[in-house]
Amino acid sequence: MNPYITTKEQIKELLFISDVSFDNKIDLMIPVITDDMTRTNGICNQDFLLEGICDIDGTAVLTNVNIRGALYVGAIVKVDDLTDAIVLSYTDDTITLDKAVSNTEEETSLIIRSFPLGAKTIISQMVMYKIKSSSVNSDYGKDVKSKSMGGVSVTYAGDGDTIDSRFGYPGSLLKALSTVRKKRFY
Repeated sequence: MNPYITTKEQIKELLFISDVSFDNKIDLMIPVITDDMTRTNGICNQDFLLEGICDIDGTAVLTNVNIRGALYVGAIVKVDDLTDAIVLSYTDDTITLDKAVSNTEEETSLIIRSFPLGAKTIISQMVMYKIKSSSVNSDYGKDVKSKSMGGVSVTYAGDGDTIDSRFGYPGSLLKALSTVRKKRFY
């Protein structure tokens, strides 16, 4: 599963969190969200993985990169002993990361979780939803409340958003990811 779809730093930046109070919970939820998004018949029904090779020279620039697929700025990279590096920029045969690789080697295995940066805001909201709904006293999974007064019955949808029964996230968040979903054929 590693590299994951996002990092704690990306989530905190997108949600404007500057303290460390959520760090452990975010770390726990990142693998869960990655699995929910990338498994077969998961939310997006694709793994977003790119595999290839590159040369590393002890810097943050990977050279002679050979991968196939769509690479996005903000993608998460695993190369050599470095995990959770973020793609800052790229060209046809180079990738610049936010961290330097410690070793030097030619034709090193490269694994990238190339998830669109624009959709990571939704992922961040999904992480916070899971964190907030994981307490014992939450209304997790309850999407409909009912109220009766005499012969009149009125049904309200919690906060105006229904919870998707397949994945356990608000429907509006799943709908926002419709552009990065791969169709399911049964």
